[in-house]
This record gives sequence, structure tokens and C-alpha cells, in this order.
Amino acid sequence: MAVPRVKARHRAQPKRLAWPDAAKGVSIVGVVLLHISLVVPDADLQQWLVTTNKVLSPLRMPLFFLVSGYFSTKVLRQSFGQLMLKRVWFFLVPYFMWIPIQHYASSWHYHLSGAGPLITLPAVMDSMFRGHNMGWFLYALALFNIALWLLKFLPRWLAMVLSVVIPLVCLPYYEHFHMVSKALMYLPLFLVGALFKDAVTTFVYEVRRAYRSPRGAIYVAISVALYVGGLRLRAWWDSLEGLQTADWPLWNAETLVDVELLVLVKSLQQYITMPFAIMCALVLAATGPLSWGFQVIGRNTLPIYLSHPVALSLAYGLVRLRMGVDIVDGGAWPWENPNFWIIYCVVICGLVGFLVWGLNKIPVLGWFVQPPHLWILEDHVDGVAERRAERRHARQKARQAAKTAETLAARRQG
Repeated sequence: MAVPRVKARHRAQPKRLAWPDAAKGVSIVGVVLLHISLVVPDADLQQWLVTTNKVLSPLRMPLFFLVSGYFSTKVLRQSFGQLMLKRVWFFLVPYFMWIPIQHYASSWHYHLSGAGPLITLPAVMDSMFRGHNMGWFLYALALFNIALWLLKFLPRWLAMVLSVVIPLVCLPYYEHFHMVSKALMYLPLFLVGALFKDAVTTFVYEVRRAYRSPRGAIYVAISVALYVGGLRLRAWWDSLEGLQTADWPLWNAETLVDVELLVLVKSLQQYITMPFAIMCALVLAATGPLSWGFQVIGRNTLPIYLSHPVALSLAYGLVRLRMGVDIVDGGAWPWENPNFWIIYCVVICGLVGFLVWGLNKIPVLGWFVQPPHLWILEDHVDGVAERRAERRHARQKARQAAKTAETLAARRQG
């Protein structure tokens, strides 16, 4: 029978690991800074922000998905019904709740500025189906968890190969489904976290004691070398002049265009720099108060992820439109200077994220961020899964008993 909910709620909670929370905290800070640099004029000319974005690049979404996979191993023990009700449900509900809000906030801002008409409902639905929006990571997490469940029946090495090959084959469709690029860049990292959790844990353990462990020191050296190699790979790509193309050997396209080749370069860079990203998270987790701050943010990433696009559209976009200021590099402080507005955007994203975090604590309204558990359905699928496990165990015992009986009979005849 299913475990009573009262007992489950009082089950002792294991101590949280510091480095995954710190990693997720760095991830959301990096995402917010990246989006701010895209909306504030001349933000890309502020060297400190450009450098910060480059440093955080391997710590942003790649590390986020590795950590997400690291804590998704329970999927390997779940039935499909349990997967949908206990995991995918909690990704898709906020996705379908918040993406229309994000779209209409952005569309309203652009409409008032004369940049175009308001977005239509069919356009919103199309964006949600394709994952072409700021909440794509929730869509990706839902798909990646389903992929993990499907691939758990295969050998781990084959699952990893398929996680690269299938998105790679679909790469020519990137223009129509951006999720193809997300799968190529992040699905293998997600699966590494889930299928090779023990290896990741061992790597973390050895790196932490690198100062007295030869193996840990070797891991550190290799990680740094791979990170430098990733930087050089990207620098080589950026140094190429003009738009690049390459012949494609498969049936679904003749050539890959520049943007698709860039996806390949970014994917390879993120694969080889992941060990260094984990090292950075470990260093950050050991930095005292700074680590505590990032861990707090990392434990509450969803409200910030969901709300910061709305904050940038309304609390920055409409305010700037109302004031009618021109923001230029080296402009007069504060209103015309990009640095002021970058700081302003960081503050308002934090404040709006805090408000949405508070919304999550209010009954019913909090379902916009964290939907309720479907206890009745969960109990049903738990019961079905347990009965299947009992039948499977009974069949195994019967086969073992039959095998034992055959062995004894053979001995008597001998």
C-alpha cells in the first residue's frame, strides 16, 4: 500500500549539499545579467558586464541542467504515471501559467513604444508549443525528464550516445524548433548528472581534497586545461569572418548554416568545460557569506526565473518609455548612463522575484509558482506501481524456485 501522506510529511530530510545550491544561484544571476545586457542600450559596451557574462557562461544553463539531472535520479525508479504526476506536472503548470504573462507584458511594452501590435493568442500558443520563450527551461526540464525515463531501460553508454545523436540529426530543424539546440547543448549534461551521479560525486570529493590527493590534483589540472580549450575553441569561431556554412551528410539538409554551426561549437565548449564549472561551484560554496547568499538564491530560483522577464518589460521598459530618456555609453549619470539602468534592473528583478516568492506562500495564489500535489492521483499511481513491483517480485521468486527445483531434480537423477 502507498505510504500515508502524514508519515511522508514528517520524514527526516537529508542535509542539503552546498555546491548544487550555489551553482543554481550563480545560474540564475547569470541568466538575469545576460537578459539585462540584452535590453539596456549599450550594456554590451560595459566591459565589466561583458567580462562577467563571459565568466558566468559555463556556470549558467549548463551547470543548471547538470545539477537538475543530479537530483533527478528518482525518475529511474518511477513509473511513467509517477513521473508525470510527481515531476512533469510541476514543470508544465508554471510554464503554462507564466509564459502568457511574459508574452503579454513584453508585447504591451513594445506596442506602447510603437514597435508593433499586441501579440495574438495563436502566436502565444505557437510559442509555448515550440518552446520559443523565456520559460523554455521548464519545457526542457519536462522533456528531459521524460527522455531520462525512456532511456533508463538502455545501457548508460547507449543512452548518452542517443542523447547527442538524436538532437544532432534534428539540428537542421533548429530554425523551426529551437528546443533542438537546447537538447543538443543540455540534455547530455542532464543525463550525466542523473546516470553518472556517483561519478560526479566522486569528482567533487576528489577535487575538494586536491591539495592532498594526487588524483584530485590531476582532475583539477585536466579541468582547467579543458576550460582553456573551450575558450580557445570559441575564440577561434568568433575570429572567423563572414557567415559560415558546412556540408551536411544526412538526408534532411544539404548544408548547415552559421547559426546551426554555432550551436555545435557551443555544445562542444559546454561539454568540455563542465568539470571546470563544477570546480567553480565548489569554490563558491566555500566562500562563507557570499556562498550563503548564492545558496539562498539557488534554493529559490523558480520565482526569479519566472518573474524577471516581466520585471524587465514593465518595471524597466515602461518606466524608460515614460521618462523618454536616451541611454548611451558614457551618458550623464544617472538617467542616461547604462550602468545606472543595469543596477536598476538587477534591483527590480530581485524585488519582483521576492514578491513572487511571497506569492508562492499564499494558499491558492501560490499555485501560479508551485502547483498543488494531486494526492488522489498520486496515491493511485503509487498503488499501481507497488502492485506491479509485487507481481514482478513474485515472478522472480517463482522463476528462482523453479530453477532451484530443476537443479535438485537433476542432482537426484545424477
